[in-house]
Amino acid sequence: MRHWNGRQGLLRFIGLLMLVFSLALMSCDNTGTNTATVDGTVGLTATNVAALGGLTFPFADATLFGFPGQSTTLALGTDGTTFTLTTSGGTVISGTITFGSCNLTQNPAPLGPGEAPFAAEYATCQVTGRSDGDIGFGGSGNGTITLRLGKTSATPFDSNPVRVLFLIDIGGRITINQNLTPIGVIG
Repeated sequence: MRHWNGRQGLLRFIGLLMLVFSLALMSCDNTGTNTATVDGTVGLTATNVAALGGLTFPFADATLFGFPGQSTTLALGTDGTTFTLTTSGGTVISGTITFGSCNLTQNPAPLGPGEAPFAAEYATCQVTGRSDGDIGFGGSGNGTITLRLGKTSATPFDSNPVRVLFLIDIGGRITINQNLTPIGVIG
């Protein structure tokens, strides 16, 4: 009889194991839990600015940069620490960016007598990202990035939206256009 009780106990254990396993599978409902929508604003710092490397932000009004009545583009270098500012009037300024304090400094300085290098400091230095829809973790999707710059006690200016490709890895880190540096984390 002992042999029969052992076999019956084993069958009960296997039945219980199958029940637990099937309940676990039923609780793995993937609807809505494996996707996210990019929709937020991040302050730019020295550690996350490389995520914007290679992007060009058009501004309809260059007053923020000291060129009223003109439009401009602000192109960031591949690592996000350099810039080229090009106005519709033909002015081209290149230099370095210090994020955290959000300073743009012309480098090298102009060589003409009495000419001062371009230097601007922005109190507001943010990027807003929005995806066109849900993006699966481990996947990618299109969206836009807008750069917001503003001086102290002044209304910040937004760039025109720039089309980008967002990638969200399994851990929820968001990268832009396959840059290696994440701009943020979902969750």
